Amino acid sequence: MVANLDKPACLNSGVFVLHQKKNYFLQKYLFWQLSSSVFKEFIRENSDGSTIQHLYQNVFDLMNIIIPPDSTQQKIADFLDAKTQNIDARIELLEKKKERYITLRKALINEVVNVEGKDCTKYRLKDLVFNLVESGKRPVEIEEDVISIGGEHIQNEKFYLENPKYVSFATFEKSKGK
Repeated sequence: MVANLDKPACLNSGVFVLHQKKNYFLQKYLFWQLSSSVFKEFIRENSDGSTIQHLYQNVFDLMNIIIPPDSTQQKIADFLDAKTQNIDARIELLEKKKERYITLRKALINEVVNVEGKDCTKYRLKDLVFNLVESGKRPVEIEEDVISIGGEHIQNEKFYLENPKYVSFATFEKSKGK
């Protein structure tokens, strides 16, 4: 919502310009009305289009809006301004905390896993593991001998080994010759 635009503006067909017929509502109150779940639900129920959803002017005009007295509108707008500003500040702090924890997590993993010491030996991965599967297909033989790890075990940069799949030791041994 743009209030008191002091310069000319160009709008595309997906934007509505609202001018009051009379002073029915305060602009800030209308902003909060249009930010409500009631308005979002109205849009969801009344939008049209298969690929790009549109809300047509003739449908938009049918929406009902509750208009209390100006003093109540002002109190509602002031209350929501203050409360949402406080919530937004808390969200911003939590997002910063989340980023710090993500960085800390990555640093911790790197620090613990990538340590070279006198008791450690460095190998190339290809010398340690065998590709048991070609073209993304799992082996048919499934037994509880050698664990088979696939892309489904990695989600959101985390490794999950729930419901592991296994291949027989014989299949594992055959693959070593490939």
